[in-house]
Amino acid sequence: MQDVFSERRRRLVEELSFQGISCAIITNVSDIIFFTGISYQPMERLLALVLDVVWNRAVLVIPAFEKGKQENVQGVEELDYMDSQDSIALLATTINNVGRIGIQKFNLSLLRAEQLAAQTRKPLSLFRDISQEISKLRLHKDAYEIANLRKACQITCDVLEQWKNYVKPGINERELRLHLDHLTEQHGANESCPGILIASGIHSSSAHGLGYGRDVKANEPIFIDCGARWNYYYCDITRTFFTGKPTALMENVYQVVQEAQAAALEIAKPGRMLKEIDEAARRVIVKAGFGAYFTHRTGHGLGLDVHELPSVAPGSTVIAEEGMVFTIEPGIYLPEVGGVRIEDDVLVTAEGIEVLTQFPKDLASMIL
Repeated sequence: MQDVFSERRRRLVEELSFQGISCAIITNVSDIIFFTGISYQPMERLLALVLDVVWNRAVLVIPAFEKGKQENVQGVEELDYMDSQDSIALLATTINNVGRIGIQKFNLSLLRAEQLAAQTRKPLSLFRDISQEISKLRLHKDAYEIANLRKACQITCDVLEQWKNYVKPGINERELRLHLDHLTEQHGANESCPGILIASGIHSSSAHGLGYGRDVKANEPIFIDCGARWNYYYCDITRTFFTGKPTALMENVYQVVQEAQAAALEIAKPGRMLKEIDEAARRVIVKAGFGAYFTHRTGHGLGLDVHELPSVAPGSTVIAEEGMVFTIEPGIYLPEVGGVRIEDDVLVTAEGIEVLTQFPKDLASMIL
């Protein structure tokens, strides 16, 4: 079996060679994982994957204390440095100086770019942003990625099934978060995804919650936006539960959101523009009179990052294609009352979509 990481590097090198780029410097941690399968957390220190397009050489420049923590990846050399060393000077020694140099301008600071230009004796005008080329490679998930995403989603749904039994009036949102992390660890996941939200009652009236640490009360909504990480890949799911019978207003809101998500899921398939998927969900919510309270896009890409391309949003020109993975998560948030969001992760297949997050969402199942 051909190494998936070597193949990804080959595809990027092939694309960059057409553009006259002799060397690529990748500094985004998620992209380094994508091209090597290994992850380091360098904090303020330099971490860089250098791809020599001319000589087809891959070098990972890392802090010395990270060296050897994971097995070397096929075809990738490790070049380590001490804190006392000039990491940019070391990076410069790995760079092929024949042509233009590709960098990720959103991840490589201006200071480091200027230092690198000085070390390589190249003007900044010869440095070109290659973020778009990398994003295109990550847009369509391969079999290895899909398997990891399925596993992350399976673990998350199993965790959520147990977690919901812990929810009761009087418990604090912080306790619920700690219990979620405990269950996630018990199920063997690497960790919970960043940005987990547990918002009850009035806290749920904002898409990202209002504060944290509230005690849950009876007969109110509580939404949880969470996901497990498996082998670096994330799940992202939201369910809105009720701690008893919801009010007539909140029951109506829930049914509208559920209908909106169903409308988006129904048209999601290869060939559809992502803005049409957003429009399908938004149309239902606007028709029901809640348009002003749907304050975010319908979805986002998912993979090595919780939020990545593509964006399921108004104005998007992206067309759904086989292998894309994104969320569909309409919501309604009523000020001073509460909110509802329903989110699932979907994989675009040759025939339509596969919903990766198989967890109940009918209203009866949401009443605890």
